[in-house]
Amino acid sequence: MTRAQFFLTAIGAAAAAHELQSPARTLLGTFEGFVNGGLNLRVKAGDGTPAVVETGAATEVKRVAPGDRSLQHAQTIGLDELKPGDRLLISYAPSSVLARRIVVMPAAAIADRNEALRREWNEHGLSGVVVSKKPGEIVLRQRSLLSESQAAVVLSPATKFRQYRAGSNTYAESQPSSFEQIRAGDQLRARGAKPPDGRRIEADEVVFGTFVIKAGAVLSMDGSSNTLTVRDLDTDRPLPVRLTPASQVKRFPEFPTAPAGMAGAASTPGLPPSPPGPGGPPDLAQMIERLPGFSVQEIKPGDTVVFSASPGKAPGELLAVLVLTNASRLVQMAQARSSRQTQQLPGAIGLGGMNGAGVLDLSGFLP
Repeated sequence: MTRAQFFLTAIGAAAAAHELQSPARTLLGTFEGFVNGGLNLRVKAGDGTPAVVETGAATEVKRVAPGDRSLQHAQTIGLDELKPGDRLLISYAPSSVLARRIVVMPAAAIADRNEALRREWNEHGLSGVVVSKKPGEIVLRQRSLLSESQAAVVLSPATKFRQYRAGSNTYAESQPSSFEQIRAGDQLRARGAKPPDGRRIEADEVVFGTFVIKAGAVLSMDGSSNTLTVRDLDTDRPLPVRLTPASQVKRFPEFPTAPAGMAGAASTPGLPPSPPGPGGPPDLAQMIERLPGFSVQEIKPGDTVVFSASPGKAPGELLAVLVLTNASRLVQMAQARSSRQTQQLPGAIGLGGMNGAGVLDLSGFLP
């Protein structure tokens, strides 16, 4: 399913099926501003390419709320009510260069919806890396600043499954899936009823995806192709990853001193406060999730980054989900923890650490 198809389903599948039966063209993108005296729109398409949308007196502009599956409750608005960042679905009549209809999902409403979803999943959910699964249960590995543990996701016939689309870890863009599609090593979040210790959850809903998490020094940043090339810490070879409009870039805060033995890491200056999880220390993924955004233009050769990515459509292509810059101390912490605990835990350990093959394993700590 393409992003345009997903957007159609989310905001107007019923109306689209009735009114867009002809092979009309559509464009899904983000509104950036007006051109030509406010008659045309400057839009960034889903693949990042710029576009100019021409409008006319007959162009309809409809505003919908995030999650609406029908245009029944859409509001008719004027073009002058568009704001930068609004998501647009533009449809054209056959053989016309003028937009016939523009469906608008306001950026502010999207942000509010996403924040509500984030709170819901943080307060009533748990996350981790899939260790194993069997009918009725999935076992996750969870990581915090100080320890590693396991949690059980209890399934029922009513549990719903969703899967992140390529290049995204956003629930709103996930797609219906099934238990059979879950694999060991997948990143998974579950929402439902859980006891105070937080080590077991009766899942109403599960969302999962396959992500690659890598670390290394930046070799180059090609703005024309939005490609970041990193010298992979595992292989010592160049590894390209493509940034998309959905990619997040954040900066790990400075540490004034190395936190000895990780003591006091929960209150490290620069990290947004994250309350301890039930029965354990703060969750690093949630702390990173709260970090403010960082401009990709500020990434320089030599910077140490850690990134999560999902496979693209092309063979070997990686689409960045989250890029964490200034990450050298985080990598050092993972390596130090590995050296202390190699004799205690088999395989991948701690915040990251070295797995049995001598490869730095950072799975499970990025949101």
